[in-house]
Amino acid sequence: MLKRVKKKFSEDEQGVTFKEFMDLQKFLRSISDVDTALSFYHVAGAAIDPGTLKHVAKMVAGVQLTDRVVDIVFTLFDENDDGRLSHKEFVSVVKHRVQRGLDKPKELGFAKIISAMWKCAKKTKPNIPYFSNDS
Repeated sequence: MLKRVKKKFSEDEQGVTFKEFMDLQKFLRSISDVDTALSFYHVAGAAIDPGTLKHVAKMVAGVQLTDRVVDIVFTLFDENDDGRLSHKEFVSVVKHRVQRGLDKPKELGFAKIISAMWKCAKKTKPNIPYFSNDS
């Protein structure tokens, strides 16, 4: 998957903007609704081509995917390079990312560190007579 991207974009230094990245994330977080919409296209016999993907992103997730992002998505997921995405190539892969836990934010331990610092501060607080409640 990454080899295809490196091969296609090896001399391209443009990258994607933060907005493009966030729009794609919003689209991917709506994958269940995207799956439903794409299944209607499949039943109707329509190909999931770049135009269809952009249309579904606009209608389902309310985002306008740029041509560049769609090109990257197709480079990543179009395994047989036919210019179309199948359910197997796209939706099932993205849905499985949820099962692998990539959709959930990772606990970095920040809350645990703050909790430990709070406990430590309570145990080691100095006894200052002016601020004591014992007066």
